[in-house]
Amino acid sequence: MHRGDIKLLAVAALGVIGFMSTLVFMLYSAPDVAKTLLLVETLLVVFVALLIRHMPMFSTVPKHSSKRRAVHAIVAIVIGASVTALLITITAQPIDFTLSNFFAEQSVPGGHGRNIVNVILVDFRAFDTFGEVVVVVIAGISAVSLLNTGAHKQNRIHSLIFATTAHIVAALMLVFSLYLLLRGHNSPGGGFIGALIAVIGLSLLMFAESPRYVRERLYYSPFGIAMFGIA
Repeated sequence: MHRGDIKLLAVAALGVIGFMSTLVFMLYSAPDVAKTLLLVETLLVVFVALLIRHMPMFSTVPKHSSKRRAVHAIVAIVIGASVTALLITITAQPIDFTLSNFFAEQSVPGGHGRNIVNVILVDFRAFDTFGEVVVVVIAGISAVSLLNTGAHKQNRIHSLIFATTAHIVAALMLVFSLYLLLRGHNSPGGGFIGALIAVIGLSLLMFAESPRYVRERLYYSPFGIAMFGIA
């Protein structure tokens, strides 16, 4: 099998595993979490596919010794088995519905919203969510700074059909992201899912045109938008 095919197969396997994990949340009636995970996995596959283009060929990477690879395999198996055993032990215990009943009863009177997941995120544990947002912004700024330090390969997709449809689809996704943002307090949706859809729409434009094309059409800088979100 060709080296490029192996990389493509690895990315595809990563996406399939992530998409299958969304079924768990759908089975347990958590559409918000399932939508978020589905969009995160979609972006992750796109970013990993782009990152692989900038990675060195496997043939240029020195191979580890058999002993070192055996140690790595043992460590991976032990960690995987430990996590599996821990999850089996936890799921075998009876579920305490005290907190679930509290949030279900206080969602409307306490948070003025019917979407219990979003009410928990933005009302009951707002400071925890604020810390998570700060971490995401710092990680994003760090990633951008790393990307700006080296030469880039051209990631534009040279296709007239893709370039034409990307503008239409991106505009629809931006409008839909705003819709999800506004309805998220009472129905499945919210700011995080809306932001992910907006990012996917802007990523389509980046692939169809260029990062500069998208940046020139943003009225505010991405850094300013991130700071506004924290504020």
